Parts: sequence; structure tokens; C-alpha cells
Amino acid sequence: MEDRVLEEVKEIARERYPKVFIRKKVKKVVEKVEYLLDYYPEASGNCVKAAAWLQFYIHPRFGYSGDRQNIAAAHKASSILQELGVSSKDINKVSRAIRAHRIKGVPYPEKLESKILFSANYMAGTSVQTLFGRVVDEKEEDKIKKKYILPEAGSRYEMDKIDRLKEKYGSDD
Repeated sequence: MEDRVLEEVKEIARERYPKVFIRKKVKKVVEKVEYLLDYYPEASGNCVKAAAWLQFYIHPRFGYSGDRQNIAAAHKASSILQELGVSSKDINKVSRAIRAHRIKGVPYPEKLESKILFSANYMAGTSVQTLFGRVVDEKEEDKIKKKYILPEAGSRYEMDKIDRLKEKYGSDD
């Protein structure tokens, strides 16, 4: 996906979302996506970023009252991207990632772009229970984290965050 298209996607999302929602929700996820893309340069970065911006397009906060917001958002993202002239291959990557950003009766995130978005949502503060749309016990949560959350989304991210803070504010070592 071209950079130009990603910028258009951002503008479309900015028109839909309140500024506070962008600051508190969308930008947190996009920041985590960018972090993970450093580890996975083979992923279609602009597709994952577009998915991060569009995953909330259909959302209860914006009047959606259905049960499967992620499916509706994936369909809406597909139609937006078609209007922008995006290839079907890239549309599928974005749509698949949005569909799998919450697991409730949908396929688990198997493709790299889907795993990146899923992990970024987890890193941005979404609990495993919320991502899976149901209560999970600790044993199942551990299995879920090992299988669907990228390793860079866990302890490595926390260590990198500590290192970044040390660089920013200096270390007292």
C-alpha cells in the first residue's frame, strides 16, 4: 500500500473520530504497531497501520449496536480501501487484521499483519479477555499469549521501554 493511501486513510479516520479518541486510543495502537514493525520488516507496514486506524471505524462509541463490531469494521475498511483504489491483496491484509483484532467467533490471527495488530492492541492496554470477547482463565491466557501475542509485545517491549526512558531521562547507574 502506498504512503499516499495511508495518509488518506488517516484523514478519513480523523474526520470520524474525536481528537481525544485518536490521542487516547488510536495513536497508542499505532505506536505499538510501529514498534513491532521494527522487528518484522517483512510485514506490509502500511497495511497494518491502515488497519490500526480503521479498526475502530465501526464501533459502539460511534453508534454501532451490533455484536461483532470487528466484522462490520473490516467490511467498512474494505469498501473505503476499494474507493481509494487499493489492490485486493492489500485490502485482504487490512480486512483480515481488523477481523482478527478481537477474537469472538472469528479466525485467530494467523497472518503476520493480523498478529501485529492483535499484539499492538494487547500492548496498548487491552486485556486478553477483552480481545477474546470472553472470560479466560490464567492457564488459557498463557496459551493465548504464547500462540497469538508476538514475543516482542511482552517482556522485550517492557525492557525496551525501560531502556528508552533511561535514554530520555538519563540513567543514575
